[in-house]
Amino acid sequence: MASVTFSRWEPSRKRHDSRAIRAKARMLLYGGALVVVSAILGEGGLRIVEVYYDQAFAAVLQTARHPLPPGATVGGRTVNALGYVDDDFDPAPPVGKTRVALLGGRATLAGDAATNLAAQLERLLPGVEIDHFGIPAGNPHRYAAQLQRDVLRFQPQFVLVCLSPADDVAATEAPAVWSSMRLLELTGLSNARPVRTFSPETALESLTETLDYETYVRRRTSPVAACRTDADAAAQKQWKVAQASLARIVADCRKRNIGVAAVLAPSDFQLSPQLAEALRRRAGLNEKQIDFQLPQRRWTALTDHLKLPALDLLPTFLASEAVLFETASPDWNEKGRRLAAETTARWLQARLSGEVAMHITD
Repeated sequence: MASVTFSRWEPSRKRHDSRAIRAKARMLLYGGALVVVSAILGEGGLRIVEVYYDQAFAAVLQTARHPLPPGATVGGRTVNALGYVDDDFDPAPPVGKTRVALLGGRATLAGDAATNLAAQLERLLPGVEIDHFGIPAGNPHRYAAQLQRDVLRFQPQFVLVCLSPADDVAATEAPAVWSSMRLLELTGLSNARPVRTFSPETALESLTETLDYETYVRRRTSPVAACRTDADAAAQKQWKVAQASLARIVADCRKRNIGVAAVLAPSDFQLSPQLAEALRRRAGLNEKQIDFQLPQRRWTALTDHLKLPALDLLPTFLASEAVLFETASPDWNEKGRRLAAETTARWLQARLSGEVAMHITD
């Protein structure tokens, strides 16, 4: 009887155990699927936010309607309606001239209306019209935004990007990186470095302020990070974004059959061993951690890869053995502006020779 009872109930218990196992398996399967789907959706959402973050701040100039206050005076020239230190740009192409759009940062604005880089290039190259899109606080991220927002509508035949290899990287706003706090970083709720915004008024003040040497050295420390041989993840991200932005500029120009080239403008500390040493010490770096010519080599490697014509002004500046920067300032002095303009004009002439007949004036 016991054996009959056992034989009758054993299958029942097995079926019961089997149903329970299947139910648990389904619960585990559904739970796992839910986790996977949630992770995919969460990651997808964060990726979308990151793309928005990247593209939104590629157009960081949108935080201010104008780079500089229209109507203000900079170096003896009135800022035009778009906020640039030039006459109002004419939508109609110039007759008998090549229109060159000059993108760049503070290096392009050094001097006054008669001696800045754009003015001297236009004087040295009479067959060329230079539309000056220089901004006080530049980096390739912003130049890419300017190209789309302001430059292309004026139908340039050539775009010249004036890069400051170390400064432009240090000034680049890098999108947030992967971490468990990424969403908080993107929404500004963490301790991550906030994205910097610039008002036209603040930009104008930065062009005219006078600093004592100690304050100047303190402010010049950040670009040194671009010269580090042991760059951390944040610095590498800045490099990636900055170089991707230049590649985007090149692609956008070539897609529209617009000529494009780059000029690498050296920083003051690359020419002054005393300033370089002061910045290295202030940054707490030893000599093995820093290579002040590394930024030029990295940018040159990229331009070679892109087959982009590029002029590195650093060798010419070093060979001059002259003081080429203002005291306690990142701006070229009169000699520096003249040397940069003459060297760039001769080089640019060769780039444009197939598009317009011109010569450099004596």
